[in-house]
Amino acid sequence: QGWRERVAAAPQFHQNHVLTNTFAFNLLMGRQWPPTPEDLALARSLCVELGLGPLLERMPAGMQQNVGETGWQLSHGERSRLFLARALLQGAELVILVPPSAFLRSVCETIRAHVPAAAPIVIATKGIEESTFELMSAVAASALGRSEDEMVTLSGPSFAKEVARGLPTDVVVASKDAAVLDVVQRALHSPMFRVYSSADPVGVQVGGAVKNVLAIAAGACDGLDMGMNARAALITRGLGEMARLGVAMGGNPLTFLGMGGVGDLILTATGGLSRNRTLGMKVAEGLDPKAYLASQRSVAEGYGTAKAAFELARSRGVDMPITEQVYHVLHEGRPLLEALKLLLTRPHKEELWGFSDGTTAGAPK
Repeated sequence: QGWRERVAAAPQFHQNHVLTNTFAFNLLMGRQWPPTPEDLALARSLCVELGLGPLLERMPAGMQQNVGETGWQLSHGERSRLFLARALLQGAELVILVPPSAFLRSVCETIRAHVPAAAPIVIATKGIEESTFELMSAVAASALGRSEDEMVTLSGPSFAKEVARGLPTDVVVASKDAAVLDVVQRALHSPMFRVYSSADPVGVQVGGAVKNVLAIAAGACDGLDMGMNARAALITRGLGEMARLGVAMGGNPLTFLGMGGVGDLILTATGGLSRNRTLGMKVAEGLDPKAYLASQRSVAEGYGTAKAAFELARSRGVDMPITEQVYHVLHEGRPLLEALKLLLTRPHKEELWGFSDGTTAGAPK
């Protein structure tokens, strides 16, 4: 009944996503294993009822029968990987990857042998790999054995809950491969999910990663009741350091004026559904960030990205003072008020420092 209610409440073009997510979670993760014949019968009836016969056909043969008699002795992780790799990817025309950034490489390695060669790869994960400082397109390309140029990045201001409700959302897809980019844009675009295109995957990815770090700072700012002036200043100066890093990595500075830059930053730094902003507010309340995150089922990507972005900026000589303080508060135990003081007492400078000439670290060459 819960499945039917969720699917019926969703707009038509979201029904496949709602059903697939609910089916995979409840049948493979949230319920007993192996699933009962009643579970499988319900799944089959729902697939038929909602015109999702292809999903039913992709289920492993053993799942079409009484799975308890197949002799599978699989752990939670093994059965999940089995379902994803063999069932959902078979015959896929488009593959969208959305695991937390820390697990993108392992997920790609798991599905590598099962991804159809002609299927475009879209990466909606936002972050920087901590061990290599690589962007998600490089991580996915390496693990999948594909060219990074053909990877497509999906980013922009998009709380999943609002997308699932069918509320208007604008995002951006970016790739160096114009042909693949056109295919993905046409496949995902709809009146309520407008998809813009960009030829700057580096800039879009840097924006999507760093905005999570800045949202933690914005949450801390609000948690300390520093006022709306301070929040606006923090977001604006944060946009500057985001762009400095992006340009230093080869991105287009204009990208940060779009959906993947200022658009995503505004939403994540101010929206009540932002997990990263919430983390910052909890830190302002005095909670230990690591302990708080351990108590949550969801992931605040900015926690890990703060360390990766700080190290990456330092290695490239890019000045990112807000990111630096977020890193020290989250990972080195620096008191929040001390970090605030260090930011407020920095020397004054020209506003576009870092972009006005080619001699300043992080400036366009």
